[in-house]
Amino acid sequence: MQAARTAPEIANILMDAGASHEAGHPVGHSPLSLALETGNLPVVKFFLETGADPNTDNGVCWEFYKAATVTQTEAARLLVDYINVDQAVQDPDDYGLLQVEAAAVDFVDLMKQLLEHCRFAPEAESSIRAFDWAIGYGHLEMVKLLLDHGADPNANADTEPPIYLAMVQGRDEIGRVLSFQRSTEPPVS
Repeated sequence: MQAARTAPEIANILMDAGASHEAGHPVGHSPLSLALETGNLPVVKFFLETGADPNTDNGVCWEFYKAATVTQTEAARLLVDYINVDQAVQDPDDYGLLQVEAAAVDFVDLMKQLLEHCRFAPEAESSIRAFDWAIGYGHLEMVKLLLDHGADPNANADTEPPIYLAMVQGRDEIGRVLSFQRSTEPPVS
């Protein structure tokens, strides 16, 4: 009796038989997209290693977003090396989405790349959300990076100021950084 095949082995058999990375699902998803949605990391890795391009399936940011928002940080880590930052910064929606997700999963290097391409817009909803998520998830280095690029320690995407969010969630070090930042700002006239 033959042992059961793994998902990557099955995918490889299908590809050898002529299946494509770009084959569409009736609702428009590629095989890579479906592997991400189901959290099948071996298949995600197989598709990426065999040439699937996440930049072509509804935009790379959507694939990264899917992986990051379903707390599949490992899937997001697999995708991060394939992100075409030059392409993502051309579309404000992709840029904003990528910024938020990079902050949520603490991909400081990706955020640095994004900031090299585009100015951080502290008044933009996506920038405020990225800052809130970095605080909420306790990503101190990300919070400092965003503050260095102009994040407003008084702005918030929800209802409470960032320092309150940090303190309520027990992010004491982030609370101290925000408190110091607020105390060094010139008074508003």
